[in-house]
Amino acid sequence: MKKLLFAFVAMMLSYAGFAQCASVFSLSGLPATATQKLRIQLTNSSTPSVTPGQVNFFVVDWGDANMEAISVGNKQHNYAAPGTYNVSLVMQIWDSVTYAVLCADTTHHTITVAYDSCATVLTDSIHNPLNPDSVTFYLTHLGAGTGMYYYWLFGDGTTYTSTSTTVSHVYSTPGNKTVTVIANDSISGCIDTARVIVYRANCTGLNAGFTSSHTGTVVTFANTSSTQSGTNRLYQWSFGDGTYSTLQNPIHTYAVSDSYFVCLTTVWQDSLTSAIVCSDSICQWISAVGPSPAGDIEGYIFQDSTTFGAPRIDSPYYKVWLIQYDSVTTSLSAVDSQIVVGSYFYTTPYLFSNPVAGVYRVKAQLLNGPTSGASYVPTYHTSALMWYNATLIYHSGPSLSKHIYMQAGMATSGPGFVAGNVSAGANKGTSAGIPDMTILLLDAAGKPVQATVTDANGNYSFSNLPPAAYTIHPEQFGYNTITANATVVNDKPTITGIDFTRSLSKKTITPTATGIANVSSNHSFAIYPNPARDIVSIEWVAGNAKDATVVITDISGKVVLNQTIKDGTTELNLQSLHKGLYFITLESENMKNTQKLLLQ
Repeated sequence: MKKLLFAFVAMMLSYAGFAQCASVFSLSGLPATATQKLRIQLTNSSTPSVTPGQVNFFVVDWGDANMEAISVGNKQHNYAAPGTYNVSLVMQIWDSVTYAVLCADTTHHTITVAYDSCATVLTDSIHNPLNPDSVTFYLTHLGAGTGMYYYWLFGDGTTYTSTSTTVSHVYSTPGNKTVTVIANDSISGCIDTARVIVYRANCTGLNAGFTSSHTGTVVTFANTSSTQSGTNRLYQWSFGDGTYSTLQNPIHTYAVSDSYFVCLTTVWQDSLTSAIVCSDSICQWISAVGPSPAGDIEGYIFQDSTTFGAPRIDSPYYKVWLIQYDSVTTSLSAVDSQIVVGSYFYTTPYLFSNPVAGVYRVKAQLLNGPTSGASYVPTYHTSALMWYNATLIYHSGPSLSKHIYMQAGMATSGPGFVAGNVSAGANKGTSAGIPDMTILLLDAAGKPVQATVTDANGNYSFSNLPPAAYTIHPEQFGYNTITANATVVNDKPTITGIDFTRSLSKKTITPTATGIANVSSNHSFAIYPNPARDIVSIEWVAGNAKDATVVITDISGKVVLNQTIKDGTTELNLQSLHKGLYFITLESENMKNTQKLLLQ
């Protein structure tokens, strides 16, 4: 605009004129307003031509890279920053028919503008995500006043007086609110006003929500998030397979037929200021199961004859389970099992024919091994003792060959005897006992020593143990185990009462009161807060260990974090993880322990 005006003026000055021009103006400061803190007034007192056929033209250059055409009289201007500015006024009279410039004159004045001592700007408002009805306002004090106090009008009929430049206010009703602050300098007596318009949504009724339907692995999502007048909505979908979308109602095709943990975050945005006023998230399991693929899950079960001198079983009998996560019951369960017999002792084949597409685990247990001494313990593909460390099998079509390398306990001899019970929480040794649960006995390095299963009353025992420190680990599909510890010594070789309770609702197996004394503080860790949002602290006493490895897995067994920590307290940032249940396993040279973590 400035260049166009100057070009027009230069063109007009190129012609001869037959009129008399006299550019006359004056400048004066004006009191600040709520939005204009450096305001001045130009008074154009030039005498315009009143001759018919002649046109008066005035252009003012404010000296701050802004120009505009004005008329005779008063014109206000607001500067963006304090300073001294050179203001120019160009007067022209030109012929309305030929556009010839008849005369021209330019006058210059300077003016210095500065903030008043109480000048204040209400620059921002922040919505508290933990209390969405609360708004925090921030004042920027521009002047040099030292005795400032502020009178607030929050736009909802309430007022407040404060000397602080940061004030929070809780709104009880939604809608546009004009917030006004009157700044007073008690020393100079000046007064200034600042104002901002904010949108206050009542977040109580604003909830994210969605439904879904699928045809095979193609899932259609219907967004049911609530609405609020005066707001726009933004969406962030996480489909549980590493992909995302910002559409309102997306359609997503999964590469693998399975259940997925899908999360939707809905953000309500002020339609006037684009500020985020509310947000809410929802996560739920959805099914994306397609037709059964024309392929098998098969493999070989290997005996590792080099492990602790385990015996060779010439005609081994194995029970093999095909295990899958159930999104309805939120647990792991065996969807198929079989008994297989090996014709020779090194390898034994197994095969699950044409299972439904999905994510699986496979586990094998030797049925005809020795009842004492070195033997093979129940093992998951590829060679894991616990379900959360098992290698996942992604089955989507072609046949897969997935082998199991059996882990073996060591041959032991000694006076030690360790025994206990696993129950449902009442009257151990009665019908409340949990039968057929695998119990692992591990050494100080986490290696298997022996394995057994509970009897009909939930009782278990290990014998012929040399003096040493041991860890007892009940292991069952989908349950989070907190282990117990026992130390066998020569003068006290028998340890009983290492009891556990299994909770169906919590999906946990934990030491009970009778066995809690055997849970060593040196072999456990604390996590807090739990439930957590995005930051969780792990407190661990290292003992003789130098450091530990923390592994976090989701309910499907997928590793989402693997980190080495030191002795003391360590903070883990889990902002990238979705809401849901996770398992934290801490392992050092002295111990291995797992706890449950809920992210909200």
